[in-house]
Amino acid sequence: MSSSRGRSRIAGPAAGNEVKSLNGYFLITLPLMTYIVAACYCDIRYQAIFNWLNIIFFTLALTVQFWTGGLSGISTAITGMLAGFVILLIPYRKEWACGGDVKFLFTIGAFIGPSQVFFSSLYGLVIGYYYDYILVNP
Repeated sequence: MSSSRGRSRIAGPAAGNEVKSLNGYFLITLPLMTYIVAACYCDIRYQAIFNWLNIIFFTLALTVQFWTGGLSGISTAITGMLAGFVILLIPYRKEWACGGDVKFLFTIGAFIGPSQVFFSSLYGLVIGYYYDYILVNP
């Protein structure tokens, strides 16, 4: 009889990959949340998202993506960055969004990748709609 009933079946390098993967999510989530809080503070307080803030966190996003995923992580960051840019390109050209909004989504895309930046911008659109039309202009 085997005595491995209570133990996990994952052993060796596979178990280490799970821990690395969870740390990768933490390494992306912590600076991402820090960036969102700092950008929201600057936007509310000064009505601007400063370039230095975007540059610092964009560089950090590239570093974290490389650290957690290697060249594949860099590829995810670049495609996320481009997706964030494309999503707000038309609103920026029509002057519905400002340059800070584009740079904000640009940096968010570098952190979370193209598919997630699309959904997060949709969530932001819904939240912004409810904030503006229900709370500000009832």
